[in-house]
Formats: sequence, structure tokens, C-alpha cells
Amino acid sequence: MKRLQVGVIGIGFIGRQQLEAIQRIAYAEVVAIADQNFEAARELAAQFGIPACYRTGEELIADPNVEVVHNCTPNALHYSLNKLAILSGKHVYSEKPLAIRGEHAAELVTLAREHDVANGVNFNYRQNIALLEMRERVRTGAAGRVFHVYGQYLQDWLASENNYDWRVDPEMGGPSRALADIGSHCFDSAQFVMGQRIKRVYARLITAYDTRIKSGSQETFALGSAEGERVRVTNEDAGFVLAEFEDGTPASFFISQVCNGRKNDQRIQISAQEYCMEWCQERAGEIQIGYQNRGNEVVLTGTNGMISDYARGRASLPSGHAEGWAYPHKYAISCFYDSIRDGSYRQNNLVYTKFFDGGQIMKIVDACLLSQQENRWVEIDLSEP
Repeated sequence: MKRLQVGVIGIGFIGRQQLEAIQRIAYAEVVAIADQNFEAARELAAQFGIPACYRTGEELIADPNVEVVHNCTPNALHYSLNKLAILSGKHVYSEKPLAIRGEHAAELVTLAREHDVANGVNFNYRQNIALLEMRERVRTGAAGRVFHVYGQYLQDWLASENNYDWRVDPEMGGPSRALADIGSHCFDSAQFVMGQRIKRVYARLITAYDTRIKSGSQETFALGSAEGERVRVTNEDAGFVLAEFEDGTPASFFISQVCNGRKNDQRIQISAQEYCMEWCQERAGEIQIGYQNRGNEVVLTGTNGMISDYARGRASLPSGHAEGWAYPHKYAISCFYDSIRDGSYRQNNLVYTKFFDGGQIMKIVDACLLSQQENRWVEIDLSEP
């Protein structure tokens, strides 16, 4: 079977991470990249031995050699480029959010189905072996009835008023920032582990700075400067979200990009009848298990970990050999590619996030914004477009 021919649009932080992940998949080959910074794109193409380089995503999508498009552009470009790729008959793996408007996300779900193209959204955290194990313990009932769920995602890279990123601009990042950017990962991880969707939310959102100083690089995690243009901020820096799953299980989420000292602290905690399970992204190869009447324990993931066959079969290294933050990108992308090769992308409930799942996350974010605006619980439409 020939190798999949892949094109990557956008070579910023996440584009480079995906590019490196694809390079580690034997049956895929990056044949084109595109970025508005054409000189940087040409240098990267030369470094990785990529034959074609373009200035725009439209040019890359038009390349007849490209079968699969990775859309790693800023949020505002997701809808238009995803749509163009679908209409061009290309399989699409999009960065999240799927679009910055709910109706656009719903349209992409419908178009992908009508044009029979594989579609995925890069919610990579759900591919951690620990979360796969937690999902299996919930699915099989080994953890017992789930009482409540807690999720958090805390960062500090926007904690100062002179920290600025393109996501702050609602025209580029959308009306939601912290929830759409990192909260969406938290929602997806919790839904994946629980095996069901969030059906309603109540949210309180916080904007720490009414204005920020826009200067220098606007790349993700770039250091700010005290000199520059002061711009108004309209999207949130943090949020507290109460939620309920389809079966009525309550949940709460704390999301912040202004929490000093927290670098990439995502956690999912499942409080169940038999024990409590907690996963922390910064200790990705561990699950903390808490008991009432016996000593707590740490379960290590890995090919020789004391975990289920379901999770162990997806591990690539033995316990103690940290697979790191980059591994779930490779696994998510390889699962997406596998579904193209065997035709299973037409199925639902796959291990990776499809456009429909990404659209549901958008509905959660939109519901949180409406809840903040109207100070009430908001129900989420769980139907498929």
C-alpha cells in the first residue's frame, strides 16, 4: 500500500509539532507545506526534505499530490480552509476549534459526510494511555458508579498584561479564548473518559485585563514587551463551569491562562464508588488512585504497566519511559490515517475526535458564553446536523 501524501498548512507552534509527528509515521509522507511566512516555510521544507512549498493554504489544497490536509492555521481560517479541502475531495485533519462559529462547524460536519472525506480535529490529549485506561475502567464498571467529575486546565503564559497572542484578537481567535483554546481539551478529555457528552452548563467567565500590550512576536508562549500598542480585550482569560453529563453525572471545570506558576496543568478526576482516579498531564504516565480504607496507589502506564489490555495495546514504551507531550499527537494522527486506509472513518465513536465531536465541543463553548451573558443554565443540542 502506498504512503499517504500529506500537506500541512501553517508552520507555527502546533504546525511544527504535527509535522514532526507525521514524520514518525512510516506510511505517511509530507509532500507540501504552506505558510504566509514563505521564507520560513522554504527553510523548513529544505530541512525536512519536503518537495513543495506554498504561500497560501489554497495553493496547497490545489496540489493534486496532496491527499490529506492538516489545517494548523489560526482559528479564523479553520472554516474556510476546511471547507475548501472538503470540496476538493481531500481528507482533513483540523486544529481545534473546528470553526469559531457554531453554524460553520455544523456545516463542515454535513459537508464532510456528503463528500465522504475522513475528518478529524486535533484533540490530542485523549490519546494519552492513562486516559485510555481511565475510560476503560469507567466503561467496564471496574471503578463503580461515577459520583462526580472534575477537570482543570491551568496555564500562566498570559498572566501579565504585556503577554499577547493572536488569540486575544476576536477576529482571529474567536469570541472565546481560554475555554475555546484549552477548556475545549478539558471538555473533550472528560467526555472521552466518561463515554458520554455534556448536556448542559452554567459558566462564570473572567477577563483579567481590560487591555493588553500588543508588541513583538504574537506567537504562542512568546515573551511580551512593556512597549507597544494597548488593545482592548473582549474574550475571557479564565472560567468556572458547572456541567452535567447525559446520565446526570455532575461535573465542574476550572480553566485559566492567567494562573501564575502553572505551565500546562490539565487534570481529569473521576470520583467513583470503588476509588477516585486522577490524571495530570504534567505527569502523563501516571494515574493516581485514591481509596477510602486502604493506601492510595500510583498506576504506571506502559507496555508492561498494570493496566488493561485495551490501554496496554496502545502503549509504545515500557513503564518509566515517558512518552511525553508529543506522543499523543503521533497516536491521534496515526489513528486518523489508519481510518483512511481501512475505510473506518465513516464510523462513529472512533478513538480520535471527528468533526461531529469537534462541533459538539463548539456547542459547549457557545453555551458557556450564553450562560455568562444571561446568568443561567444552558442546555446543549446533542443532535447531529
